[in-house]
Amino acid sequence: MIVLKIAFRNLLEHKTKTAIIGFLIAFAIAFLVAGNSLMDSVKAGMRTSYSANYTGDLIIHGIAEEDFALIPMGPATTDIPIVPAFPELRTAAEASPLVAAVLPLISGSAMLSIDEETAGISFLWGVDFTDYGRMFPDSLRFIEGGFPAEPGAFVLLSETVRDDAEKEAGIKIGLGDKLTLGGFGAAGTRLREVTVAGVFAFERGGAQLDRVSIVDAGTLRSLKGMGSAVATVSAGSATNGRAGPETETDATISEDELFGSGALLATDGESDQTTTSATASVDLDNILGDVSVRDKYSVVDSSSWNFLLVRVTDAAAIPVVKKSMEATVAAAGVEAEVSDWRWGAGIVADLAFSIQIVFNAIVFIVSIVVVIIIMNTLVISVTERIPEIGTIRAIGGRKGFVRSMIVWETLSISVVFGLVGMLIGTATVVVSNLVGLRSADNMFLELLFGGSVLRPGLSAGALAWSFAATAAIGTLSSLYPTSVALKISPIKAMQKG
Repeated sequence: MIVLKIAFRNLLEHKTKTAIIGFLIAFAIAFLVAGNSLMDSVKAGMRTSYSANYTGDLIIHGIAEEDFALIPMGPATTDIPIVPAFPELRTAAEASPLVAAVLPLISGSAMLSIDEETAGISFLWGVDFTDYGRMFPDSLRFIEGGFPAEPGAFVLLSETVRDDAEKEAGIKIGLGDKLTLGGFGAAGTRLREVTVAGVFAFERGGAQLDRVSIVDAGTLRSLKGMGSAVATVSAGSATNGRAGPETETDATISEDELFGSGALLATDGESDQTTTSATASVDLDNILGDVSVRDKYSVVDSSSWNFLLVRVTDAAAIPVVKKSMEATVAAAGVEAEVSDWRWGAGIVADLAFSIQIVFNAIVFIVSIVVVIIIMNTLVISVTERIPEIGTIRAIGGRKGFVRSMIVWETLSISVVFGLVGMLIGTATVVVSNLVGLRSADNMFLELLFGGSVLRPGLSAGALAWSFAATAAIGTLSSLYPTSVALKISPIKAMQKG
C-alpha cells in the first residue's frame, strides 16, 4: 500500500510528463481497439460476402505448378487442372450431414460474337443452373430473364459484359438471341452457340466479378475440350505422365485414322475428264472417311470439373468438414487440395489481410515509441529523485522495495491510460456501428465491407490485444528505469541530497 501511495504521489508531482505519456498510451490503445475491431469486421464481412455468394465455405481443386484462381484475374495462360476422382469427392461431401449444398464449377473464358460481329470477351463459370440456384440463392440480381427452365446451351450474361458487347458490336443483345462463344483449350480453338437466357448483376460485385458470365457446364466443358482425347493426353503429360481418369486413348494416331482413306486424290498425270468422272462417282457422305477417331476428340467427360464448392450448415463445422474432405482426398490417393473462402477470394482477401498486417505493424512501431518515451521520462524522474531513493535505501529499504516503486509507477500510468484508450476505442466502434461506414458506391469497398454499409462490431480479440499491449508497455517501460534506480549507492545519494 505504501508503494502505491509513493507511486501515485510521484506521478502527480510530474503532471505534465504524466499527461504526455498518458496521451500517447491512450492514443495507441484506442487506435488498436478501433482499428482491429474494424479489420475483424471487414474480414467477417468478406467471409460472409464471398462464402454466401461466390466461393462457398470450402473449395476442392486440383494442383498445378502455375497459380490459378476461382475468380479469374485475366486470360488464363494454362488450363486449370481438373479435380481428380471428382465423383468420389462429391459423393463424400454430399453424404456429410454438416454440408448444406455443393456446386461443381468450371472456370474459363471466351470471345463473344453475334451475327459474325466480334463482341468482346467474358470470363465464364460453367455450372448446372439448378445447383447454382441452390448453392447461392441470393447472389444474382436479374436485370432481364432468369435461370433457363430447360436443359440446353444457355448463357447468363453479366450486365457489364452485355453493355460492353453491345458497344463493341453495335448490336443490341436481348433474351433469346444467339451468341457464339470462341474458346481455346487443350483441344484447340472451338466455337459453340448459346442462347441468352438472362442478364444479371452480382448483388455484391466488383471489378473482378463484373466480367464473369455464367454458362451451362456442357458448353464450357466442350469449349475447353475437357475430357477429350487431346485433353487427356495433355493432362497426362502435365501430371508426370499419368493419364487422367476421364478417357483412355492412344497418344499416337495415324493420318489415315484421323482423316480417313476415302478422300479423292488426283495426280498431275490424270486428265480433267478422268478427274471429273472420278468426282462424279464419289459418295460425298463418306468423303472424310471413317470419322470415329475424330469423334473421340469431340467427346467430353461430364465428370470433368475444375472446382467443387462446398457450403456447410454452420461456420463452426468448417474445420470438421475440411478435415473430413482432406481425409477423403488422401484415401483416394489423388493430387487435390481443400481450400477455404480466402483462397477463392484471391487478391481481394489477400489485400485485406495485408492491410491488417500493415496496420498492426504501425501500432507496433507506435508502441515502441511510447515505451521509449516512458523509459526516458522515468529515467529522468529517477535521476531527479536520487536523494529520495538514497534515503529509502539508507533507512532499510531493500532493492525489492525500490523495484516495486518504479514498476508500480509504470504499471499505474499504463493501466489507467490504457483503460482510457480502450474506452475511447470502444466508443469509436459503437458510434461507427450506429452511423455505419458507407462504401460510397466503391465496388472494392463493397467487397471489403460485404455490402454498401459496414457496421463494425467490438472485437473481443481487439480488446484482448489491447490489454496485452497495455501490460507489455508497462512491463517493458519499467525495466531500464528500475536498473538505473538499483545502481544508486545510498551513501552517494545522501551526499547529493
